Amino acid sequence: MAVLEPTASRWRFRRGLVAWSAAALGLYLLGAWMGGAGALLVPGVPLHPTNVIGSVVDVFGHNLEVLAWISAGAATLGLTTAAELFMNGTILGFVSVEMIEGHHALSLLTAVGPQLPLELGAYVIAAGATLRLGWNLWWPLLSRRERRPVRWKAWMVAEGAAVTMLFAGALVEVLFSHV
Repeated sequence: MAVLEPTASRWRFRRGLVAWSAAALGLYLLGAWMGGAGALLVPGVPLHPTNVIGSVVDVFGHNLEVLAWISAGAATLGLTTAAELFMNGTILGFVSVEMIEGHHALSLLTAVGPQLPLELGAYVIAAGATLRLGWNLWWPLLSRRERRPVRWKAWMVAEGAAVTMLFAGALVEVLFSHV
């Protein structure tokens, strides 16, 4: 009869897609916190909400551009991924605090709320997969450890899911969100 004994590797933190996605979400939230703090330091920035969002193609194209910069992080040691997540979080945090201070919280909720889970989810999933892929590509070159198998299929599935979520987010933004 085999006896299972707890080993150090069983309790060790695994570097899977969930862990990398959690790190990406943490970076986004850090950017949002920094943007909110910046808005508190510089109150009264004039924001001019409009009802002009654009077409689904325009919104989807912009979101794909952000996704491309996030996905380029596999080749740049995660620098573009981290910069894009942090910058998007900073902008959202800054605008959110400014709109709340200007008593436009309901407008913010109706403008950002409907598509935020889809867009942020897509960015976090893609960033997690990209950071994991970049780690598998670059870490063996930077250290003397052996190369692990590169999981291209997992990255492609995550990118495909992100593109699908971004398209759904663009539809929701154009049809339901109003600024």
